Amino acid sequence: MGITQIIKRNGEIITLNTKEPFCVVKSATQNSSLMGDDYISLQIVSDKWLSFDKGDKIIVDGFDYSIRATTTRGIEGANHYTFEPIFYGPMYDLIKTIYRNCDRYGKSDRSTFDLTYTIKEFVQVLIFNLNRDYPGLWAFDENNCPETEAKTLQFSGNNCLQVLQTLCNKDNFNLEFLITQADNVRTIHIGKFGQRVNPPGGAEYFEWGKGNGLYKLKEQKVDDKAIITRLWVEGGTTNIRTDYRNY
Repeated sequence: MGITQIIKRNGEIITLNTKEPFCVVKSATQNSSLMGDDYISLQIVSDKWLSFDKGDKIIVDGFDYSIRATTTRGIEGANHYTFEPIFYGPMYDLIKTIYRNCDRYGKSDRSTFDLTYTIKEFVQVLIFNLNRDYPGLWAFDENNCPETEAKTLQFSGNNCLQVLQTLCNKDNFNLEFLITQADNVRTIHIGKFGQRVNPPGGAEYFEWGKGNGLYKLKEQKVDDKAIITRLWVEGGTTNIRTDYRNY
């Protein structure tokens, strides 16, 4: 993957694959799937103790991958340290933003609501929410979004990744989403992007065993939980009683 540096959140650079000081990437593994996992795991060996923080990033193929969790670290001996940072793709940043009834000006008053929209309109609201929190960072490829019938969906405190996955599942619009990045802008595309993989020998389905196409099967849900950094306070409909706290 040609990862040569880690850009820390404060702008400092950790240079990789150097002899002095000794700091090398022992292995780099990328896990990526359509609408699924998208992260890169590094194993780093160094003769210096390195500090990794949430928000530190690497750039791979034009995409920002950032640390979201505590990095595993080890001391193997004198001047021999190991680190295993995991960097997550831009899709995971959708977790940070709650899907609210937001207009194009960023105004909203609730996170529990119903909408009757086409998928294009649902995603437009999602972009309004993202631009409220991260102005100019996210865009939507509206011109190439398929035209669909309107559906009524309910939302209650969902983050934007959960909403995007819900919109695209087979019970709703049965489409797919893809995120691209260029010039520091992340664009959400809606359509059909996957390729059909057919079973070997013209079979109708995959089977377990040699020559049947299925050797390993793993089901895993994308981590759609976020560290809470923002609190939305919504008012109630009942006034506080007059004897509250014996006043």
